[in-house]
Amino acid sequence: MGDSRASKGLALVHERIRASRVPRARAGESVVLATWNVRELGRTPRREDAIAMIAAILGRFSLTSLVELRRDTTDLERILERLGPRYRVLYSEPLDDPGGNGERACFLYDTRFVTHTGLVSVVHGERRRVGREYVTPHWWRPPYMAGFRAGETSFVLATAHVRWGGPASGRLAELRALATWAEGQARRAKSPTPLVLAGDMNIPSTASPLYRALTARGLTVPEALLGAHGTNLAENKRYDHILHLPALAARFTERAGVVDFFGDDGRGLFPRGVSREGLTRQMSDHLPLWAELRVG
Repeated sequence: MGDSRASKGLALVHERIRASRVPRARAGESVVLATWNVRELGRTPRREDAIAMIAAILGRFSLTSLVELRRDTTDLERILERLGPRYRVLYSEPLDDPGGNGERACFLYDTRFVTHTGLVSVVHGERRRVGREYVTPHWWRPPYMAGFRAGETSFVLATAHVRWGGPASGRLAELRALATWAEGQARRAKSPTPLVLAGDMNIPSTASPLYRALTARGLTVPEALLGAHGTNLAENKRYDHILHLPALAARFTERAGVVDFFGDDGRGLFPRGVSREGLTRQMSDHLPLWAELRVG
């Protein structure tokens, strides 16, 4: 692979980032939150040009929830090396059973704009009593959460990768459990939690009963993301979401969207010989979703 071809792909990604109108974060004033399912990051080793393109996209966001990070973090470390020392990560322990798929949840953040407050945990959800025991909801892959501060604003970011495949009804219990947990954060009498929930919810659209289940107890989408904003490569399915509780509603700006690195057919990103399937394993089969948040 020649350097000129690799640089053409990276130049095209930068062009598409500009076309997506992702704003620059302003320290103490605004940050850009994002969520991205980077297909099985750590399973198939990425080429160096793919690492450069992924890093270029992630470098435009202040705080990103990454979905489908696998046990092997070598490629994540390569991305971090590209981004430089100001970026930090938090990630969960992988789940090695077939349902867990060896996945971790991950937060990537730019320390110029965002600091970690210390909180990091899986989401326990509302426990219920069964005999003498208390049990948590059944998570296909336990949601992950951490506390962050940007400017004058502190908030919790939680991320989830909801069950995929099978009938859509199989996701309802998990989505309802997420909605109930979020409602509990809002109802805390002494210190209600400003909460953002982001990730791959495997919800096809905002017209779906699955979306209504997730938003039935207070979670809502920033107004700027109420349009189509499909996150699959064809941009006709809204699998990935950014939602928030009412405490943060006024802080989301009118700027939000997806970064369409794929274009019409993905051509130009890699030299000839990379199939569409290969492209999704080098880049992703999802587009990153983002929204701007005022923090001053």
